[in-house]
Amino acid sequence: MAKKRRKPRKNMFNALLFVMLCSLCIFSISSNTLKIISKQNDRVDLQKELKELKREEVILKQDITKMQSEEYIARYARERFFFSKPNEIIIRLD
Repeated sequence: MAKKRRKPRKNMFNALLFVMLCSLCIFSISSNTLKIISKQNDRVDLQKELKELKREEVILKQDITKMQSEEYIARYARERFFFSKPNEIIIRLD
C-alpha cells in the first residue's frame, strides 16, 4: 500500500512540473512575439522617416545649387529678410 501512495504524489509533481514548463514556454513565446511586433512597427516608422529625410535632402541639394547664383541670393534676401534695393520701398501684405 505504501507504493500506491507515492505514485499519485509523483504523478502530481510531474503534472505540476509539466504545467509550469508549458506556462513558461507560452510566456516566453508571447513575450518574444510582442517584441518582434514592436520592432516591426519601429522599422515601418523609421522607413517613413528615411523617405522624408531623403525628400528633404533632395530639396536641400536643390537649394545649394540655387545658392550658387548671386541673383537668387539677392532675391532670397529681399523676400526673406526684407532687404531692399536702393530707392526701393517694401510693403508687406499679409
